[in-house]
Amino acid sequence: MAGKGKAAVASGIRDRPGYAASRRTGVGLCLLLPWLMLAALTAPPARAGDPATLRAGMALKIFPRIVAVDAGVAEKLTHDERLLLVLVFDRDQAAAEQYAERLRTEVAQIRDWPVDIAVADVAELGQADQPPSALLIVEPLPEQLFESLLEFGTEQRRMVFSPFSGDVERGATAGLHIGVRVTPSFNRNTLARSSIDIDPQVLRISKIHD
Repeated sequence: MAGKGKAAVASGIRDRPGYAASRRTGVGLCLLLPWLMLAALTAPPARAGDPATLRAGMALKIFPRIVAVDAGVAEKLTHDERLLLVLVFDRDQAAAEQYAERLRTEVAQIRDWPVDIAVADVAELGQADQPPSALLIVEPLPEQLFESLLEFGTEQRRMVFSPFSGDVERGATAGLHIGVRVTPSFNRNTLARSSIDIDPQVLRISKIHD
């Protein structure tokens, strides 16, 4: 909101139940469709190492760009006209905070809107005073918590992005397909149930699951 400084923004996030405070940098970044396509098509394949950690790291590059091509993203702003991206964790809040720090150094704006980044315990997500603009899962979730998060996303018509193997097939809105290149993947049924429209050009370069 005009007239509010960064300190006020951070305080606003901290006061939202279920969200931990996140500091933002002054780095500006406009995420447009060509940049998404370039990032997806040229991203390197996974290297040796912990698969979950590698996938979470790759998601930090692609997730904001997927948010940018959600045709209805303007309807998902916070009360003060910002995009709130929430990183969802189960047990490892410290890792979630590290991912949030990395993300906020790269993303200050998506399309025309400033971005706030927060972390939230998946079990407490429904206690927030307003839904996030989009959600990123940053650690593999047990089935019950995963299903609960998907239900929340569908009811709120919010994207649930998971980079972990098998999650898009079992209902996450979007994620990663790792082949020769890393590209986005989408669950067509979840998109329909959540009333989320993705730019057709992005869908053409993506892996689609029914």
